[in-house]
Amino acid sequence: MHCTKKEPERVIDRGLSVSETMYANPTEYATPPETKVNLDAKITAAANAQALVKDGGKFEKANRDTLVAELFALLENTLLPYVNGLYKGDRSKLMLSGFPVCDDPAPHPVPAAPVIKSIEKGPEPHSAKIYLAKTTGPLNKKRERLNYYVWMSDDGDEEHIRIVLTVTSQRKLIVTGLNRGKEYIFTVSCSNAAGGGELATKVRYIST
Repeated sequence: MHCTKKEPERVIDRGLSVSETMYANPTEYATPPETKVNLDAKITAAANAQALVKDGGKFEKANRDTLVAELFALLENTLLPYVNGLYKGDRSKLMLSGFPVCDDPAPHPVPAAPVIKSIEKGPEPHSAKIYLAKTTGPLNKKRERLNYYVWMSDDGDEEHIRIVLTVTSQRKLIVTGLNRGKEYIFTVSCSNAAGGGELATKVRYIST
């Protein structure tokens, strides 16, 4: 039996089940803290709106429907691996409409550490462009949304790296505002819905 976003109480119940499972199994269902907070906030908002509908009118119902749709979208997209894992093989439980049951719901992996192929002079003055080598595994999974983080140190100390750029495309790994002749240390990491991956091997670069 399935539920859809038009069945508020079942969607809220599904959200509670996924949230409880992630907190109870932090290793198997490793989740970024901000994702858990976002899920819990949407569950609370939808549940509160649902409670108001019983004594309210059209406005309360419209507000409830909007909040339930937002919760449903979060479960259907970002948290799909957890929903699949939670309801694997148990078709007697309610699942969100359209969710396939995974045959092997392995924990959704974080991206592999990228490999910096080269760092060259960027297209803008005092900039550098980072090129990543092609990799296999989670980093290249089709249709997976990835965030790329460029870390940099400008004092020669590898322990002092900090994030200076966040983009969603490898083509945009361009760091600006560099000083000509100065040495910088760069590395890159990626994240997906399951969390952040390891840092690439650090590379030193002298700005030209």
